[in-house]
Amino acid sequence: MFGVSFVGVSSQHPILEQLNLSNELRVAIKKLRDDSALEARAVHHHTTKDGVALNVSVQHPITKELLPLYVCGYVVHDYGCAAVMGVPAHDERDALFAQQHAIPCKPVVLVDNDTVMANSDFASGMPVEQGAKAIVQRLKQEHVGDSTVSYKIRDWLVSRQRYWGAPIPVVYCQSSACSHPDEPIAVPENQLPVQLPPIPSELWHSTTSTSAFPTLADFPDWVTTTCPKCGGPARRETDTMDTFVDSSWYFLRYPDARNDTKPFDKQLVNRMMPVDIYIGGIEHAVLHLLYSRFITRFLHHHEKLLDHPEPFTRLLTQGMVQAATYRDPITKAALRPEQLEERDGQMYIVGAPTDRRPLLSYEKMSKSKFNGIDPVDIVDKYGADTTRLFILFKAPPEKVLLWDNAGILGQRRWLNRLWGLAAGFVAKHSSSSFSSKMLHDHETLTINDKKLLATTFETISLVTDDIALRHSFNTV
Repeated sequence: MFGVSFVGVSSQHPILEQLNLSNELRVAIKKLRDDSALEARAVHHHTTKDGVALNVSVQHPITKELLPLYVCGYVVHDYGCAAVMGVPAHDERDALFAQQHAIPCKPVVLVDNDTVMANSDFASGMPVEQGAKAIVQRLKQEHVGDSTVSYKIRDWLVSRQRYWGAPIPVVYCQSSACSHPDEPIAVPENQLPVQLPPIPSELWHSTTSTSAFPTLADFPDWVTTTCPKCGGPARRETDTMDTFVDSSWYFLRYPDARNDTKPFDKQLVNRMMPVDIYIGGIEHAVLHLLYSRFITRFLHHHEKLLDHPEPFTRLLTQGMVQAATYRDPITKAALRPEQLEERDGQMYIVGAPTDRRPLLSYEKMSKSKFNGIDPVDIVDKYGADTTRLFILFKAPPEKVLLWDNAGILGQRRWLNRLWGLAAGFVAKHSSSSFSSKMLHDHETLTINDKKLLATTFETISLVTDDIALRHSFNTV
């Protein structure tokens, strides 16, 4: 809030009609708006620098400072309020726009040590979460703002059109004599499943871009069919359902995977459902579980195929694997490894002033953040057992795992000690009757033998509970 140095609106914002703008400004705004590819490019940040200064000021709700108002090419009209606060110090697109238009940049969050507020008046020095609450409280007191929670859910089922999506088994009759002209008619059961039309083999090898693949509408021979009601000409539905539809009921197919006559046998599936435990990443916790629950409840309440309305008994949400991520302190853009260099144990940006040190944070591994770790390299260097052990030991499965190669060496040393202990034990007792005494002849056990036996059984009990009940593999 205190880092705002300008305000941007879309080229179609209604306030533009209320302002007394010169003809020159209106022509410039129209040129920006008439760019037919503007919004499509804005999604990919290509129009970040395009904009028009309006010579109009907007008052900051807390500091009462007057801020310049711009029409910005990257502000999309149909998203949010079609207006944004420009915070160049903490937003990549705002930073690029500010550089182009000579707008000041004021950092308000310091991340070198603890992440705290700075240059933020009464919130300076506060941790970010506390500072944000204080700012909202001030907005309430001034009667100029409030806090709210907004929920967004994307229609993953049909909005992303892909050739390889699941075809919707519906046709539309084109005959005027039909009793169902242009109404959706279900494909008869004996014609299911609807098969995708074949794609020429050269297309599969000529491009790696998913956008270059055709949609079902590009196959007129496949689209043209006959009406199951009157036998007249009909067209197939060309929208496809995302593969999310398939993954929302696959757990019902597992118990009866070889059934060729129906999706699953009701009696067999009901004997095994619901699933004992669902293990997945946090990104599945909303959409995938939402659709899975919907389909399961539909099959239970409406179709009477399932005895249980819930698909899963227990949820174990896996934590993400995060790695060191370096960003430019001004643009906040992720930096590639070749853009960084290490000097005296500190990281620097190649070619940048020494006081422009990269920001370090741990974030989910991603190609766009250039922080991925190739598992093949790790396994080749340390071995598969050490790599697996490190992943299990580093954090409980539901917590975030901060990847650190230095920790792998400790796991390797631990495995070597364990191997040495086991090998030494076997060598020492291979010629004795120790194991037989432990299990059958308790009377001859020494005090140390009994302590070892008790510790062994206690360890077995703890390990069993940690795995089966708590899934605490790191404590095992």
